[in-house]
Amino acid sequence: MITAAENDSVEGDLRERLDRIARKAADLELNPPLPIEDVEAFEQRNGIRLPEGYRAFITTLGNGGPGPYEGLEPLDPHLTTHKLAANFPCGPEDLNVFYRSSQWGHWSGYLGTLLLNRQGDMEWDYHETARPRTLLVVSGPGRGRMVMVEADDEYFSPIYHPAPDFLAWYEEWLDGAKARSDERKARPTLRPETDFDRPGWTASVVRDHPDPEEAVWAARMIAARWGRWDWPNLSEPGCRMLAEAATNSASPLVRATAVWALKSGGPDGTRLAVPALRDPDPKVRQTALTTLTWMRKPDEEATEAIRSLADDPEPTIRIAVASRLGTEQVIADHLDHPDARVRVAAVRALPTLQFARPGPRHLPLFRRVQAMIADPDPAVRAVAVHAFAWDKDARWEGMVMAAAVTDPDRLVRREAASDLLRSQRRTGLIPILSVLLEDEDPAIRWQTLYRLARGSWASIKIPSRFWATAAHARLTDPEPGIRTVAIDTLVQAGAAPPPEEWPPLIEDPDAELRSRACRCAAKVAHVPGDPLHRALHGRLADPERDVRSGAASGLEKACTSECRDAIEAAHEAEPDRVVAYVLSKILDRITPR
Repeated sequence: MITAAENDSVEGDLRERLDRIARKAADLELNPPLPIEDVEAFEQRNGIRLPEGYRAFITTLGNGGPGPYEGLEPLDPHLTTHKLAANFPCGPEDLNVFYRSSQWGHWSGYLGTLLLNRQGDMEWDYHETARPRTLLVVSGPGRGRMVMVEADDEYFSPIYHPAPDFLAWYEEWLDGAKARSDERKARPTLRPETDFDRPGWTASVVRDHPDPEEAVWAARMIAARWGRWDWPNLSEPGCRMLAEAATNSASPLVRATAVWALKSGGPDGTRLAVPALRDPDPKVRQTALTTLTWMRKPDEEATEAIRSLADDPEPTIRIAVASRLGTEQVIADHLDHPDARVRVAAVRALPTLQFARPGPRHLPLFRRVQAMIADPDPAVRAVAVHAFAWDKDARWEGMVMAAAVTDPDRLVRREAASDLLRSQRRTGLIPILSVLLEDEDPAIRWQTLYRLARGSWASIKIPSRFWATAAHARLTDPEPGIRTVAIDTLVQAGAAPPPEEWPPLIEDPDAELRSRACRCAAKVAHVPGDPLHRALHGRLADPERDVRSGAASGLEKACTSECRDAIEAAHEAEPDRVVAYVLSKILDRITPR
């Protein structure tokens, strides 16, 4: 039982829930709780407040330990990162959002979230492995909720768990933990579990479940899984049930997610989204319109239903229909709309028009958008920049360059920098590289370095002589993620720093940077006795397994017989068999035969 002496901040219903969980988890060995002072310091340092249920759990019951799948990840009270205070942009009502679909996602990871647990890896496509993770949203519209994501965001979009908060999620696991444990003991060959093993994601649940959150979760799971290479399309009865939910549910969100899931039935299932085009809720109509785009050749009924939305009261739907039908005048009429949301939709439609009907016919529209670079709303300016960059006409390059270095809003600068880095036109990019690498937005600094090492999407690279000096300065950047990508970029470009500059990187407080720097060192010449070599030897006793592995890799080809005693000691103390194997290979090479 939890007493007031343990935590005076836990009161009322929250205390009752914690007491109930404590009784159910009495046989589990949770990690020791964190002192409330450590949690408060963590929150102040990172500019957040943890969701109340999770906060109370880790300060009264335990900081990690037994839990769903591979167990609860403990909170690192010493973690300092700007990412927690940034909003996780995917809300519980958003559909088909691939968070990392832009190159910025690789820098930011899943902003505004904490890792709760790792689920079992699962084969998704042929010889392709998905790595589901459960995150706790600490900032953003889904704050306090658990969301399943794919670690690399390659296979499914974020799916919110139906549990309203952390305590409900954990108690659900406790209630079924014994039965699952007994089953796994009886069947030890069972593959690792994921949320896809949680029962209840059937079309009948979407149609009949009284809890809208359960129905929405089931529909999202169906949309994520059915129709993949090892799963057939959703059956005709299943599609009918989804269509009934899309028509009859009292919840607009259930109707919208049911419509979205209809694509899992292939063309026949997608066709059942047509009646939803007449739904009273604009989000449902918009979702139905998007779903029908999965039909490469819509039949006559679907085409006529889409045309009927040309006079829809929602302007963004009218724009979407015009984009699909190629009606330029409708889009032009909305470029001056007083609502910024509508102007954004109108500008976003231009690349679709240009792709469907390339040529100079759209030049008048682009000239009108030219003035929108000065729009008071940054979202409008950002999509205008993207439209010009997508058009690939050199006449717009100067505006994109100016936006990348002068716009006061970081999202606009990101969009402009993104397009310049993606194309890597030397005339537009070289003059502003030093400015991008010094931008106050860490995402722009990160992505600039990332793209300089890897080139454009067309594999075009700018020679390092134009940027190596500016990139070198980022080795002391305040953001550890930028220091990490800076050393990686410089080594890939053959412009690695001298040995005396490596120790601060290899001994950095950030484990990911230490690990990456150690692995990069394997590509740089160093000999026993120099600062780089000594720093690598010091990391063989690092508490992080990945850092020790990186240090062993960095030393693998550089050690000589002078290093034998140190390598033997590290080999004897190494608990990980893979790292120990690498160390044994070094010993075999340097030991006289």
